[in-house]
Amino acid sequence: MPRRVEDIRPGERRSIRDIPVEPEKKPLKKAEEPSPALRKKAEEPSSESRMKDDVRKFKEAQDKREGSLMKPIHIQKMPTGALPIHKAPSKGRVSKRTKGIALIAIGVCLLIGVIGYFASANFSRAAFTLYPKIIPITVNSPIMVFGAPQNGQLSYELFSESTIASTSVPATDAPGVQSKASGSIIIYNTYSAQPWRLIAGTRLVNDIGNTYRLTSSVTIPGYKKPAGGALTPGKIAVSIIADQSGSQYNISRLDAGNTFTIPAYASSTKFAAIYGKSTGNITGGLSGSKKSISPAALASTTEALRSVAVSSLTARLKGKISAEYVVYDSAYVSKASVPTISGDKPKSAIVSTEVTVYAIALKKVDLILKLAGAQSLQIFSGSTFDPVGLTSLSFSITNIKDFMPEKKSNILVQMKGDLKLVGVIPVEEMKGEFAGISLSDTQKVMLKHSAVIDLEKSSGQVVPPWAKIPKDKSKIDITVQK
Repeated sequence: MPRRVEDIRPGERRSIRDIPVEPEKKPLKKAEEPSPALRKKAEEPSSESRMKDDVRKFKEAQDKREGSLMKPIHIQKMPTGALPIHKAPSKGRVSKRTKGIALIAIGVCLLIGVIGYFASANFSRAAFTLYPKIIPITVNSPIMVFGAPQNGQLSYELFSESTIASTSVPATDAPGVQSKASGSIIIYNTYSAQPWRLIAGTRLVNDIGNTYRLTSSVTIPGYKKPAGGALTPGKIAVSIIADQSGSQYNISRLDAGNTFTIPAYASSTKFAAIYGKSTGNITGGLSGSKKSISPAALASTTEALRSVAVSSLTARLKGKISAEYVVYDSAYVSKASVPTISGDKPKSAIVSTEVTVYAIALKKVDLILKLAGAQSLQIFSGSTFDPVGLTSLSFSITNIKDFMPEKKSNILVQMKGDLKLVGVIPVEEMKGEFAGISLSDTQKVMLKHSAVIDLEKSSGQVVPPWAKIPKDKSKIDITVQK
């Protein structure tokens, strides 16, 4: 039995079958034929006719399928009006939307660039490698060093420390002897501008009560006092001897008892104005048995005392001399007095000696000027430099046997070695000058300190390269290459 095929129509919807088909146009007569231009235009199908033609073809194809498959097909009703035609954008032209997206992208890139610039500048760092200016000097020459300052000449300062070293040694008693202590002192006159005379035998008493006498008559020069100046007392060295025998009259200039007054002047102003000071030891006083020690034992004991005392006094001197001076190890000179023997024990004696250590100190500024010369120092233009190797130079006194520290005699020294004058770069000061400026402007700062900086070797860099040097000095690294 043949299947019945019906058109299925949805409610209130039109089927494709309801679209009317235009009747075929009859050909125009010759007289009615249009011009070629109108014919061409007429032959071109309109959008509506193309739409209808497509619908017709679709309908025919649908009918064929319905006949073969015998299945109902729902077809949506198509509008009868002409479909809108969108023009494709022509080549070379960009839509407004595309332009907007491009502008936004460019703005974002610029914003990221600006943020990156300022962020990198904020986290920037600067590093400089600076080389100091160096002047090498070879030292190998004898130099005369004067005890008293001389114009244009090198002179020295003398520092000293003294002590009395003593120890007990085995000894025997010799036959009894009686002797008086003797020595020399200086008597000062602050009483009169005229010379003042003292006769032989004038009594002098020290501040521990021992009495001594002048061995000869002396005349003390009067004091000097220039207008508006300080008073300079007159003075003279005199010899004295103890009034009695005994070892108690033996004194050292370092001991108490080295100030002397004249008892005859006790009731006048001359008592405090004419006085004496010991300049050395007063020795030789003895009463009773004399101690006997072998010469070899006395010599070895004295040398041991001197050695210990020199070590102690040298350390004491090193602690008191300021950094403006240099004192070489061989510039410490020691002197020891003749040893004295005393004591009241039957089988032992006390050996004592006064030891003094002198430090010959040279001012560093004066010594460098002598070794390097004024022309070399002018290179630094008054800036600070470090004399590398100055304290390591070889130093020896060639006339040490003739050296008399009490008179500050001149000395001849031989110095050898290598010395370098190295410019001191003010690192912290330069960090402050570098802060916040561009890398190109650092050249001005370098030139300012060119007296101590080797400009040809020194360099600097900033990371990132377009940033300025940070204002924070902790982000500026300066390395001084020596």
